[in-house]
Amino acid sequence: MNWRLNAWRDNGAVVESPTQKRQRRAKTAKAQQAAQQRAREEEWQQKKAELATPEGQAEKQAALEKIRQLRRQRKFYR
Repeated sequence: MNWRLNAWRDNGAVVESPTQKRQRRAKTAKAQQAAQQRAREEEWQQKKAELATPEGQAEKQAALEKIRQLRRQRKFYR
């Protein structure tokens, strides 16, 4: 019996089965994805708060004006 169980042991400690390894990896990957999603949401909320300030609105308007100018230039050269 010990001979058959040795395939599941490593220096006396029990080795994870392939299914257990897959489940552990999937759980870890899911936790990492959730953490990344939370970080993206926090970053978005921070950017949103920055844009709500008068300085943020001024930057937004300046960027929009720059885009409008570039579009006008393209129409002119076509």
